[in-house]
Amino acid sequence: MTQHIASALLFLAGLINFLPLFAITSADRIARAYGIDISDPNTEILLRHRALLFGLLGGFMMLSAFRHALQPYAIIGGALSMGGFILLAYLAGDYNDSIRSIIRADYLALALLAAAIALKLFTRN
Repeated sequence: MTQHIASALLFLAGLINFLPLFAITSADRIARAYGIDISDPNTEILLRHRALLFGLLGGFMMLSAFRHALQPYAIIGGALSMGGFILLAYLAGDYNDSIRSIIRADYLALALLAAAIALKLFTRN
């Protein structure tokens, strides 16, 4: 039972990472999500590609909820991605409210991953 709960937590963390994929369809969606103005096509390309990568990572994390052998890789990838974003935001400082909301979502997803890890360790004993 605890393995199912751990998988559900991993799926939810993956879903948080997957959601930015929906912003890939337009620069306006990305601009609203990040609270920025995208007037440069190069910036638009980079941010749309970022949305694609998050979709891939989130999809992999959700898949790993059903393929348990993939879970360690999904957990590491998700934790590095979200932890890295939080660290970069902290180092840059002075970010807007939209970025602050993304940081909160990343903290939530990291907490879900931590709970999943704890449950997985508990079920091994």
